[in-house]
Amino acid sequence: MRCVIFVVLSAHISLLTGRLIAGDKPVTTDELTTLKREYADVLALQGTSKGEILAIARILRANPEMAAGLDPARMKQLPELGRMTPGVWYFLPKGQLDPHHAHVMPGPTIAIAVNVK
Repeated sequence: MRCVIFVVLSAHISLLTGRLIAGDKPVTTDELTTLKREYADVLALQGTSKGEILAIARILRANPEMAAGLDPARMKQLPELGRMTPGVWYFLPKGQLDPHHAHVMPGPTIAIAVNVK
């Protein structure tokens, strides 16, 4: 379930970033302090990790309803490499072999297929 929390966190970050970029209202010092405290772990990321979080945030910002109400029981099973459909969420239960990484994942996993150009 950590993956679901990760997605929700990414969605919140993208919404907050969108509000700040849009300039709806100036951010007060108290709001900035709260944002820094709540998102310190995300703000501290660098390199690939930062890029992955930002990519997910941008996807969710562009299409926020795609992450609403994820129910792993209703998701498709993670298919073999090259057989995913862009924009579709997939689920891999705990203890099953991940066909993309060729090993058993330590916990349940959700993934979304994205076409990268």
